[in-house]
Order: sequence, then C-alpha cells, then structure tokens
Amino acid sequence: MEYFIFVTPSRTDAIGINAKLKEQGVKSNVISTPKEAGLGCGLSVKVPTQDYFFAIRVINLAKKYSVQGVYKISETPFGKTIKRM
Repeated sequence: MEYFIFVTPSRTDAIGINAKLKEQGVKSNVISTPKEAGLGCGLSVKVPTQDYFFAIRVINLAKKYSVQGVYKISETPFGKTIKRM
C-alpha cells in the first residue's frame, strides 16, 4: 500500500488541511507522524496516492496552512519505507 503524508507544524494546520481536503472530496485522515519523518507537531494528513496532486493544489489555493514536508509511504509485509518528496 502506498500513500502520502503532509507533515504540519501544528495540530491546527493538520486539522484544517484535513477538513479542507474532505470538503473537496479527498479521503484524507489525520494520523500520527511516523517518527522517521522527524518533523512537525506529531500529526500529519494522510492522502491516497491518486489524490496527491489534487491535495497539493487544494492546500496551495487555501493559502492558510503550513506544511513542513511531504512524504511517500510504502508499506509491505516486510516493513515501511518513507521517502521525502
């Protein structure tokens, strides 16, 4: 399974981004930031791979929220890999 996370500097940003994405029909969720990311407030927004580019556009157009980093997460039976975008 692959998905993207948007790491935010504050819980307010994570919750706000998630709400904005849901308004636009994206199946996003607020999750705990993986420790491997080493950034943020501890919360991130998880977005399905197919919605990645649309999510970036929604966040940029909102001009209200901050993102510290974007990561692609790949989960396999052998573990998880995290790649900074």
